[in-house]
Amino acid sequence: MKVKQEYSSAKRKKRGFKKIFAWLLVAILATLIAAGGLWWRDRQQTQLRNQDILRTAQVVQRDLELNIASSGAVAVNRRIDLRFSTPGMVTAVAVKVSDRVVPGQTLAELDTTALEFAVRQSELALERARLSLQALTQPVSADDLALAELAIQDAAQSLTVAGLSQDVSEAQRAYSVRLAQEVRDDVKDAYLNYQDVLKKYGLPEAYGAGMTVAYLEAEGNVGITQVKADYQVQQAQSQWQAAYLSYRQAQAALAQLQEGADPDQVRLTELQIEQAQLNLAEVRAALSDNVLTAPFGGVVASVNLQVGAPASTAAPAITLLDDSVFFVDATVDEIDIGRIVVGQPVTVTLDAYPDAVLAGVVERIAITPDAASVSGLIAYPLRVRLTAQGGATVREGMTANIAIRTRRLENVLVIPNWAVRTDQVSSVTYAYTFVDNILTRREIVVGERNESYTEVLSGLAPGDTVALVTEARNLMEMTGPPSRGD
Repeated sequence: MKVKQEYSSAKRKKRGFKKIFAWLLVAILATLIAAGGLWWRDRQQTQLRNQDILRTAQVVQRDLELNIASSGAVAVNRRIDLRFSTPGMVTAVAVKVSDRVVPGQTLAELDTTALEFAVRQSELALERARLSLQALTQPVSADDLALAELAIQDAAQSLTVAGLSQDVSEAQRAYSVRLAQEVRDDVKDAYLNYQDVLKKYGLPEAYGAGMTVAYLEAEGNVGITQVKADYQVQQAQSQWQAAYLSYRQAQAALAQLQEGADPDQVRLTELQIEQAQLNLAEVRAALSDNVLTAPFGGVVASVNLQVGAPASTAAPAITLLDDSVFFVDATVDEIDIGRIVVGQPVTVTLDAYPDAVLAGVVERIAITPDAASVSGLIAYPLRVRLTAQGGATVREGMTANIAIRTRRLENVLVIPNWAVRTDQVSSVTYAYTFVDNILTRREIVVGERNESYTEVLSGLAPGDTVALVTEARNLMEMTGPPSRGD
C-alpha cells in the first residue's frame, strides 16, 4: 500500500512539472513574439525615419469635380484658301500676313483690261436685243402704216424702172451685137476680095496684112460686144430682182405692221436677250474672279502673290482665318464618351501658356468614331468651343489639354493624387500619414478621382497630414516595403 501511494505521488509531481513546463514554453513564445513585433515595428519606423519626405498635405473635405481628360489642337471658326480661277498678271496686293480684314474687302487684283472690254461689248449686245424686242412689241402708229405704204409705192416704182431698164438693156444688146456682126461681115467681104486680088496678080500675102488684122479685129469685136451686152443685161436683171425683193419686203413689212409682231420673231428676240444676259453674267463673273475679296472678316494667314508676277490657279493666293471663335478638336475614348453631352463645361490649358486657365463648352460630339482609331481602341471626335481665353493669345494649331466636367461630389474627404499608393504585391491602397508625429503607412479605401484629387472613403480623417516619401525596396526581402505606386 505504501509503495502504491509513493507511485501516485510521483506521478502527480511529474504531471505538475509538465504543466509548469508548458506554461513556461507559452510564456517564452509570447515573449519572443512580442519582442519580434517590437523589433519589426522599430525596424519599420527606422525605415520610415530614414526615408525622405518630399511633400505633405492635409486631408480636407471639399467638393470634387469629376472630369474626363483629353488633348487636341486649337482650331479656328473657319479657314479658307482663296485663289484666282483664271491665270493673269497681279496688279495689286492690298494685304499682308496678320492683317485684319472685313467682309467684302479687296485683297488682290489681276489685270482686267481685256475683261472690262468684254463686259462693255456684252452690255451693248444686250441693249441691242432689248431695243429689237421693244420695236417688235410696241403698238403700230398710223404714221408707221403710212410710211410702210409709201415704201411699197417707192418699191413698185423702182421695180417698174428696173423692168424698163431690163427691156432697154436687152434691146441694146440685140442692136449692138447685130451692128458688130454687120461690121464684121463687111470687113470679111473686103478681106476676101483683097485676098482674091493678091492671088490674081501673084502678090505676096504680106501685102494684105493690114486687111487681115482688120478682119480679125472685126471678128473679135463681135465677141466683145456680145459679152458687154450680156453683162449689161445681167446688171439690169439684178437691179430688177433687187427692186422686186425690196417691193416684196415692203409688202411684208406693211403686212407685219397690220398683223402685229410675229410670235416666233418675238420669241427669237427674247432668246437673244437671254443669251446676251448669260454672256454678260459670264464675263462679269470672270471679271470678279480677277479680284479676290474677303468672304468673311478675319485675319490673313498667308499671302502667296507678288505684284507684276503671274498668279497661279493651282496654289492658294491668300489664306484667310475666321478667328472670331476658337475651338479645340479632341478625341475621347468610347469608355468615357457616354458621360459627355453637348453643353458640358470644359477647362482648357495650353502648352504654350501653362499658367493660363481657359474655359469652354462641349460644342458637338461625333456619332462615328475617329477614322484614325487603331488596334481596337475606339475614340470619338468632339469639338469644344472656347468661351474665355484666360488672358492667353490663342493661335490655331496650339496643343490644348481639356478637362470635361461630368459630375460634382459635394463635401467629400479628399487627398492629392500623389499621396495615394498601391502595394504591388497585395494590391492594397495606402497612404503615409503622421500618428503621434510618427510617419505611418495606413491602408485606405478610395473612391472617385479627378486629375488632382482622390476621394477617401475610409482610413483617414479630416485634418490628417499625408506625405509623399521615397521608398527603398530591399530585393533580398520579398516582404519588404512596397514600391512607389501612383
